[in-house]
Amino acid sequence: MNRQGSDRLGTSLFGLTRLRLAWAVRVRWRVALLGLLATGIAGCSSFPSPPPRRVDSTSPASVAAIPVRFYVEGRFAAQHEAEGISGRFVWQRTAPHQETWQLLSPTGNEVAQLTVTGHDATLTVPGQPPRTAPNPETLVEPLLGFALPPWVIWRAALWGWRPVDTNPPAVEPVAHESTHALGWSWRWSDRDPNGWPRRIEISRGDTRLILVVEARQGNES
Repeated sequence: MNRQGSDRLGTSLFGLTRLRLAWAVRVRWRVALLGLLATGIAGCSSFPSPPPRRVDSTSPASVAAIPVRFYVEGRFAAQHEAEGISGRFVWQRTAPHQETWQLLSPTGNEVAQLTVTGHDATLTVPGQPPRTAPNPETLVEPLLGFALPPWVIWRAALWGWRPVDTNPPAVEPVAHESTHALGWSWRWSDRDPNGWPRRIEISRGDTRLILVVEARQGNES
C-alpha cells in the first residue's frame, strides 16, 4: 500500500475510533444514570397514581401566568418500550434564565442534576464529568434513549399551559384537560384551586412520562 492510501486508511480508522468512543461515552452515561436510579428506586416499572382530589372547574385566567420564580417537587415516572424508571424530582427556577432539575431516589439521594441557563445546559451525574450542551434536550435524550419535547414546553405544561404546533413551539394559557401537540398526547388532571395541575402526563407510542406534583410555590417577581 502506498503512503497516500495508508494515510486515508489511518484517517478512516481514526474517525471510526472517535465514533466508537462517542458511543461508549453515551452508553456509559446512560448506564450510570439508570444504575443509580435502580439502586434507590423500587418498583421502577410502576407509575404514580393520581391523588383522589380533583377540581373540575378551571378558568383560563387561573392558569394565565407562569411564575418568574418557582419551586416544585413531586414524583416522576418514565417508561419507554420495556424499560421504566421512577423516583422523585425537585424543579427550581430562581431567575428568568436560571433553573435546576434534580432527580432523586426515594431516600433523597441525588442521582442527576440538570442546570439550565439562558445560553446552555449542564448535566451532572455522580461519578461522571459534567456535560454541557446548547439545550437540555440534547443532554437528556442520550441518557433516556428517546427524545423529549422542548424544555420550554415542559416548563409551561407544569403550570397547565397547552402546547401548540407552531415553529418554534408555542403554548397557550388556556385550561385544557388533554390535547395532542408536537407529536405527543398531553393530559392534565387533579388541578388545585389555582387551576394548576397536580398530574401531568405525556405519551407517544411506547413512551410515557408522568409528573405528580406534591408541593408547589411560585413568585411573580
